[in-house]
Amino acid sequence: MFDFLKKKKEEATEVHDGKYNVLGQTVLKKLKALKKQRYNQKLFDDFGWALKVYVSKRFHMNHEYTQEDLEKEIKKKKIHKEIKERMINLSSMVDEVKYGDITLNKQVFSDFVEEAEDLIKLTSVE
Repeated sequence: MFDFLKKKKEEATEVHDGKYNVLGQTVLKKLKALKKQRYNQKLFDDFGWALKVYVSKRFHMNHEYTQEDLEKEIKKKKIHKEIKERMINLSSMVDEVKYGDITLNKQVFSDFVEEAEDLIKLTSVE
């Protein structure tokens, strides 16, 4: 079900250890803080919100974008194809958890956060 989380980050491109733009730094700090907290549904909601803020600001989208809006906009961007696919998959899975009957545990939540961190690092290098 969460196969996209098993991909190695090196498959698309390597995560830079360099400097990230202010938006990337801010959201990465938020995600780091979320990982330290005890898992509950509110934590997942906070994660979804942080991811949505990053995507809407980074890719100049309306904050209330749909999955279809995201796919259209991401496809226009000049970023590696596999990064695009990972972003769309992550967003899709977040929606599935949020609106479906899927229950997350702490480990799967941690995997979601790590994937988001990798994608933010890949798309926010200065």
